[in-house]
Amino acid sequence: MSLAAQLPLLGLAVFVGGTPHGALDHRVARGLLEPVLGRGWLGAFLLLYLTAAGAMLLWWLAAPGPALAAFLILATVHFGSHDSPSGAPVAVLARGAIPPIAAAAAHREELTTIFGWLAGEQGAALVPWLAGPGLIVWLCAAVVTLAIEREAIGRLELIGVTALFLFLPPLLAFAAYFALLHSPRALRSSLLPGETVPQLLKAALPFSVAAVALAALGYGLLRQELAADAAFVRTVFWWLAALTVPHMGLHLLNARRAAQAAPQTTKKSAAVKLRSLPATVANSSCAAPPAPSGSK
Repeated sequence: MSLAAQLPLLGLAVFVGGTPHGALDHRVARGLLEPVLGRGWLGAFLLLYLTAAGAMLLWWLAAPGPALAAFLILATVHFGSHDSPSGAPVAVLARGAIPPIAAAAAHREELTTIFGWLAGEQGAALVPWLAGPGLIVWLCAAVVTLAIEREAIGRLELIGVTALFLFLPPLLAFAAYFALLHSPRALRSSLLPGETVPQLLKAALPFSVAAVALAALGYGLLRQELAADAAFVRTVFWWLAALTVPHMGLHLLNARRAAQAAPQTTKKSAAVKLRSLPATVANSSCAAPPAPSGSK
């Protein structure tokens, strides 16, 4: 399948299938910012989010090669941490690095074209590193992961996703992985207690529409100097990179807050149990003794 034929599927996977789970970041931000800023949390969230995304885009413009390399590292951590059942660092590496490593190994020429569209000669120069040293490191990580991963689903997904990127063209493989595995899993993890999927998608709709509108604006600007295929691929992955930075930052802060709150919750539970002990002991000691049995 030609690169041009893969683009509509890539667009559907990313903008329709993938946007909603990132468009729920405002719910995470509200939990972090509202206790501190009150009603001002939304303005602060938008300012910080757009600043982080804008900084990533400026990095792409100033140093596209390093920006692409950084994006690949961020994507590896993001995908790997979501998809690895064990969460072990070696498993995160093995799962998260499948897309660029397998594509570089099996579709080197096509990936070189794609990376050239994303970051020029600097981007294309990354492909030999991925297909050489990167492949060796990834193979070692994959072997270790298959040995240590306790859940069969983790081992099967590692093999299956690798086969996907080996046998399908890179953009088509990424579209299938992103829309059919990564995004549905992320959406399920975002469900609130008692919330239905339609309700969740409704909550994601406003920011989804805004994000896709920004992508359309970016495509219009890039199209002035690039061919349609190159402009579309650059729009998709620059847009993903820009949103990945604040998305990961928010979830990292939220995880840290949850980790800090866990010991305090445990201490409070223990204190409640200790406070209830005296009453329990008193009630036990004051209980009437059993009546003696038998005759007088």
